[in-house]
Amino acid sequence: MESNGKVLFFNIDKSYISILKQTFFDSNIQVFESDDLLNSKEIIEKENLDIVLVDYNTTPEESLGLLTFVKQTYPSIYRIAILGTEDQKRAIYLIFKGLASSTFEKPHGMLDLMKNAVHILEIRKILKEKKLLEMISTIENLIALPNTYFKFTKALEKNRPVREIVDILKADISISTKILQIANSAFFRENKITSVENAYRYLGSHNIKNIVTIFCYHNAEKLENIQEEAFKAIIKHSLRVNQELFSSYELRTGEQLSDSFASVGITHDIGKIILLKYLPDRFNEIIQFIDNNPRDDFYNSEIKLGYESGTHEEIGGYFLDLWNLPEANVHIALYHHDYSKAMESYKKVFEIFKDVDHDMEICEYTKMFEQM
Repeated sequence: MESNGKVLFFNIDKSYISILKQTFFDSNIQVFESDDLLNSKEIIEKENLDIVLVDYNTTPEESLGLLTFVKQTYPSIYRIAILGTEDQKRAIYLIFKGLASSTFEKPHGMLDLMKNAVHILEIRKILKEKKLLEMISTIENLIALPNTYFKFTKALEKNRPVREIVDILKADISISTKILQIANSAFFRENKITSVENAYRYLGSHNIKNIVTIFCYHNAEKLENIQEEAFKAIIKHSLRVNQELFSSYELRTGEQLSDSFASVGITHDIGKIILLKYLPDRFNEIIQFIDNNPRDDFYNSEIKLGYESGTHEEIGGYFLDLWNLPEANVHIALYHHDYSKAMESYKKVFEIFKDVDHDMEICEYTKMFEQM
């Protein structure tokens, strides 16, 4: 029987080995074990691994060396680090530097680790079939707005209220997504942090400042005029959808929408930003098609151009999943144009979200890609 994936255990605490191996064997996952750095590198070079699982506390220096080696040499391999409760700062550092894809607290997070590893392998299998794994699994950052750093640091210097500072961060959806990723990947949690506000409080202003500084300086790209206008249009549209979703939901249902949907509007079109940065020729082809066929929106244009197996929905949804964002963010991104495959519990939200998304796209205020 074909394996559902390959995982390397590096210096895993012996007390966890048997239960981890049993879980993976039950899911038909092939496990390799090593306590030696050189031997581990040889296994990685020989086998087509999906996940490297490192117990960081056992041998910190060698663990850091292996994580660095994998990131630099085989960046598409998913990297998981296990750390003790007292190592929260280290966990944040590993995610921030992109050395680990996710970190888990021992012993409390071990059950989550096993479930997450199985889920990650399922997502990787889908992405392999769609020939999207290499691109999506190696994305560390997206495009930053040049002014975000200056607005953010100025607000900090003037000791502005947290709400005002968070609004600056939310206005840059690439940074917002990065902040949510770090907050949910450092000591992976079952109950996700769903809002930028809560992520800010969890990470603290010092870590947020580091994220914004590094992100803006390393990802402030010079875009062509048509790309810059498209990028700004995606941001404007996403923020508008995020704002309108909650009021529209309450107006139509008489109920307040759960906080689990706090940032779904911000991240729902992240696939378009990925296309803009990593597949610019495809993005420009879609925009040209829209120009020539003004009755078609972005998604319909993708379908008509033959990209139905890798639309911005799928690219964005699976990307957010690998980045450990909340389930609501993943599902909204993955099915916001066609929610027939979504879980039944999301259907009521999707009906309203789809209307809000459509209305915001066609209205004069946020019409996307107009006159480009």
